[in-house]
Amino acid sequence: MALLQLAWLGKPAGEPPKDGQWSRTLEHLRSQRLGSLLAPALEACERLGWPSADWAHPTAERPARLFGVPTEPWRDALQAVLNLGAPADTAAVADKPALQWAWSLNIDEHGRPIDLSMLEMSTGARGAVKLKPLGWLAAQKRQSLPARDSAVLRHLQRPRNSHGNQPVLNITGALQALKGHPHVMLEDAPQQWLEMVPAQPRLLVKREGEGAAAHYVFEIDPPISLPTVPKLPEHLMLWGDDRRAAEEDRAQWRLVRASPEAAKLIHISPAQQQVADLIAGGWRVPAHAQAELNAALQALASHFELQGDAQTGRQMPAESRLRAQLAPAGEGLTLRLVVQPFGDFGPLVVPGLGRSRMVCVHDGDNLWCERKLAEERRWLASVLEALPMLDPEHSPDQAVLLEEPEETLSALDRLPSLPGVVAIDWPKGRAVNIQQVHSQQMSITVGSGRDWLALEGEVQLDEDRVISLQQLLGLMRGSSSRFVTLAEGQVLALSDRLKQQLKDLDGLAQTSKKAGLQLPHAAAAWLSEQLDGVDLKGDKAWRERVDALAKATEWDAPVPRTIQAELRDYQRQGYQWMARLARSGLGACLADDMGLGKTVQTLALLLQRAKLGSALVLAPTSVCSNWRDEIHRFAPSLEVHIYHEAADRRQIFKDLGPGHVLVASYGLVQQDGEAFTAHTWASLVLDEAQALKNAATKRAQVVSQLNADFRLALSGTPVENRLSELWSLMSILNPGLLGSASQFQERFAGPIERQQDPAVRQRLRRIIAPFLLRRTKAQVLQDLPPRTEIVHLVQPSEAERALQEALRRQAREEVEKAARDKKGPQIRMLAELMKLRRAACDPRLVVPEMGLSGAKIDEFERLVQELVAGQHKALVFSQFTEYLKLLAERLESLGVAYQYLDGSTPAAERGKRVAAFQQGQGEVFLISLKAGGFGLNLTVADYVIIVDPWWNPAAEDQASGRAHRMGQQRPVTVYRLVTQGSIEERILQMHHDKRSLADSMLNDQDGLAVLDAEALAELLRD
Repeated sequence: MALLQLAWLGKPAGEPPKDGQWSRTLEHLRSQRLGSLLAPALEACERLGWPSADWAHPTAERPARLFGVPTEPWRDALQAVLNLGAPADTAAVADKPALQWAWSLNIDEHGRPIDLSMLEMSTGARGAVKLKPLGWLAAQKRQSLPARDSAVLRHLQRPRNSHGNQPVLNITGALQALKGHPHVMLEDAPQQWLEMVPAQPRLLVKREGEGAAAHYVFEIDPPISLPTVPKLPEHLMLWGDDRRAAEEDRAQWRLVRASPEAAKLIHISPAQQQVADLIAGGWRVPAHAQAELNAALQALASHFELQGDAQTGRQMPAESRLRAQLAPAGEGLTLRLVVQPFGDFGPLVVPGLGRSRMVCVHDGDNLWCERKLAEERRWLASVLEALPMLDPEHSPDQAVLLEEPEETLSALDRLPSLPGVVAIDWPKGRAVNIQQVHSQQMSITVGSGRDWLALEGEVQLDEDRVISLQQLLGLMRGSSSRFVTLAEGQVLALSDRLKQQLKDLDGLAQTSKKAGLQLPHAAAAWLSEQLDGVDLKGDKAWRERVDALAKATEWDAPVPRTIQAELRDYQRQGYQWMARLARSGLGACLADDMGLGKTVQTLALLLQRAKLGSALVLAPTSVCSNWRDEIHRFAPSLEVHIYHEAADRRQIFKDLGPGHVLVASYGLVQQDGEAFTAHTWASLVLDEAQALKNAATKRAQVVSQLNADFRLALSGTPVENRLSELWSLMSILNPGLLGSASQFQERFAGPIERQQDPAVRQRLRRIIAPFLLRRTKAQVLQDLPPRTEIVHLVQPSEAERALQEALRRQAREEVEKAARDKKGPQIRMLAELMKLRRAACDPRLVVPEMGLSGAKIDEFERLVQELVAGQHKALVFSQFTEYLKLLAERLESLGVAYQYLDGSTPAAERGKRVAAFQQGQGEVFLISLKAGGFGLNLTVADYVIIVDPWWNPAAEDQASGRAHRMGQQRPVTVYRLVTQGSIEERILQMHHDKRSLADSMLNDQDGLAVLDAEALAELLRD
């Protein structure tokens, strides 16, 4: 019985036992003619390699073999290979890529998964991607997860033997669901998104030995049989069957990095494990056993990528030219150059690298080829040379990212004609037809409605195929790429110009189920100017509209002779720009820098339009009298009325007619809205139009309801903090141009402010460009004296520094307490920040009982004395009127004459003090920052001192512009007094971020930042 057990288990017993028991047993069976027992015993000896011929019964019929036909070990292994089943289908479900969630995978040194964690993605104030770990219990509670992420969470299980209530993730199911996910990263390479490509392990067939001893050995890469058990994450408290199941789950996977952005994901099947066990047992095949090896390789081809030295089956000529694999990546493409030695099937390899002999099974045939590695390298070098956008030193095993549109188009143009490129694949592994499409292939028909322009259009792809404009816009909406996939293997490569035109059109258009695409009438100018190259047609009303726009654009509006000023060249251009828009029935925003004469340009326009009817000028109360003075000075032929000075305000509307200008404050228009909206105005001028930046206010709503043939906004800062301010202004000037507030937030404000999207920013600039004109002093007034800005750091005393630090710590504690108690943390934060700013000016503004005077006021004294001694005059700005009064006391003690102005100063008195300072009465003018924001012309001063930086740098620019403007003959110097180590230093950095918001929309700059609660909280941190 022991003999049969040894043979059955296949264990080698070595030499037969020396006691002779086995031979006596065989002799006994033979002598007793017990053939049914003797046959299996003899078969067992044969299987163990023991001598047995002496006991064979030559005449007895041999029964069926118990152990089967005797084979050599290598034959047994080959047979096991032939018995392997076909691999299971592990195709991943193709869901829509998730955009909100990411996954972090931790692997060991062998590529086996240790742990998988879920991350919540968000975008910070500066556009940076933030990742926050999410526990499994919290993840399961999330609603409306993308299908692909939900598919991963479905593999959470409740183990029987574990500590705690945390579920455990089944790695096999999770990795299957993550195939193709766009946001997977490795724990040791955060935010390097990794494409996990399903792959099979590689089986190398190596020939060893010479002559009769020649044989083949096998090696699997990556190794499947490993000496160690897979690691489990420390937080996973499992034991018993649950622990073994988790280890076995992880042992089935290998992740092999091919490049920083791609990795092979290998799921080890039972068949592959069986082959690995055979190889571990020392499996080798004699070189003469080609037929048996061929059969085994046919079976192995379903489970492995075969490479090696075996010359089995038919030899194929090796293809050494390259395949170009293309895939969309943002605005551009990724390009990977590979070689497919067997032509259009078989494995893909890195050009010029790897083994020269390849093995492949195709349609049941065993094939092999000898790669020409040197020739592959030559073809690779020729392709790199022909495509100058590629680095000649580029590593051939990594993909190339082509980001620039010109590079991408050039690559697409050149690749098909290169002799070293045999095929182009898109997506990877499948050939694709890339068809370039240009603006000339698009046609649009415009129909005129009462409130909208209706659009119908199509793009002619070839003689037989067209795609509708709506369909093309829909396909583009889901991608930022210029490449549009129509169907499997059919891709449109839009030219840069066409892509821009379509994206701009999509940003302007409204979609109606009945009417299709619609544009506001204000976009008519954009259509005719921006869709150059497009076959644009329309109905009679549209053609008349286009003709009128063309004539208005070409109109050289003469400057009215009655203007009592000599307009500079840029002012004449500004006047003509406004006149053309007015003739076209479109609103305008003149956003010139302060001091460039927006008022005189506007008065020239009001004179030109005087015969058409009365004009309404809306302005802050403090500026109304300035408008009267300017009209009397530059346009005396206009009859001006100041609304708040009228004895009978109802009668004033009856008296208005051509050549009349009514000047009113925003406050009174809001109060008497019905009277103003009942009148029709030939021209409406909105001075300091940033007063209308909040569309939700009653003031903005009343102004938007005014009936005017032409609307003009004047503002040096149409965007101060957020892009919603721009929308509010444009919705008054050209209603509907930027869509509804929610559409504007979705299409423009969100992508620009949160995601820092430069393409969307440029799109918005193109749309508003026809209606917004901005010139800076540097652009148009080279002869204006220079302005120098100096940040002057003031060293506080030790007592003052200690007080500021104590107040900062107290402020942080107060804000944190308010956040915990949910009692208005943002309001508390603003209040604490304001206290810190006041303390940075002077401790007496916060803790007067200490009697501690600030170092800044002493530095102010020193600076003023120096300026007065040098025959200079200075404007001094502060947000805090209490601080201005402290400065006034110090000036009085010094005997320095000054003027004073804050928000409580009556309008009439305001004008007197400004005139007195301009006439030389006073060396210093103390002005509250808010009161000095507009309506002042103080060119007699050549120094500006800002004693405390304000939140909004635009307000500071307005203030310093009171001195640095037309009429100034001397250089202007701006001093900013900043207490070192205080909150003021951090505010200066915030100034840089906030200036970038306005500049990015009004100038051609890329920076953009928005002040929010997070930025304010940063001011309190250590």
